[in-house]
Amino acid sequence: MPKHRSPVYFEIKGDFKNTNTFLERTKNLFGVGELDHYGKVGVEYLKESTPKSSPETKDGWYYTIEHGKNSASIIFNNSYVKNGNNIALVIANGHASKSGKWVQGTDFITPAITKLQNEINNRLTKGGKV
Repeated sequence: MPKHRSPVYFEIKGDFKNTNTFLERTKNLFGVGELDHYGKVGVEYLKESTPKSSPETKDGWYYTIEHGKNSASIIFNNSYVKNGNNIALVIANGHASKSGKWVQGTDFITPAITKLQNEINNRLTKGGKV
């Protein structure tokens, strides 16, 4: 595992009724094998969506699985850190250039994670175990 752990976090605002229902339905369906499968799929989606101009960022994606008392999570990270900054987040969120101008970010992370979420949701709505 890389020295620097710079996780990617997602914040969702709004009514969580549907999310809670989804999580309640699925919390007992995920085994380690399924989580591992979707971790690998998520890494591939992130690699596919990472701008080609940053091969170090593309190759830096990995995941871990963390287990809580009543939960399990897939955490996606990127190991490419330069000058203390996670470059995946710099590309996604934007940054100031050396001359002080703002370089607009390119959100390539959200579409990759949304694609993974949709794949999991489609599998579950068809009545199958993930």
